[in-house]
Amino acid sequence: APQLGTTLILAATNMFNGSPLGIMTIGFSNTNSNLGPLPVSLQQFGLAAGCDLWCSANATVLFPVGGTTSNFSFPVPLNAGFVGLDVFFQAASLDSAAAGGVVVSNGLAASLGY
Repeated sequence: APQLGTTLILAATNMFNGSPLGIMTIGFSNTNSNLGPLPVSLQQFGLAAGCDLWCSANATVLFPVGGTTSNFSFPVPLNAGFVGLDVFFQAASLDSAAAGGVVVSNGLAASLGY
């Protein structure tokens, strides 16, 4: 579990090797988003069947991709008010061979604590 005052390192694997950037979506809900109840099928946006949005996408951050595995660093604030806060993550990668040119990961849930 991510501890207050530390940095959570997320490893995104099976990224497209030719993609210079990954996309990390960070949200505070895994049940609702601006697009409706989660998960949301991304097939309606041209992605392949089975590509779903798993988090509310409150923030989206680009990160460098190096090969097929890349790390994303998420600094966890040192503030007791964040204890028990659930944060949800989902990675995406540009992939010219994929439907819609993008592939997405599964979602990840993390609860902040000591």
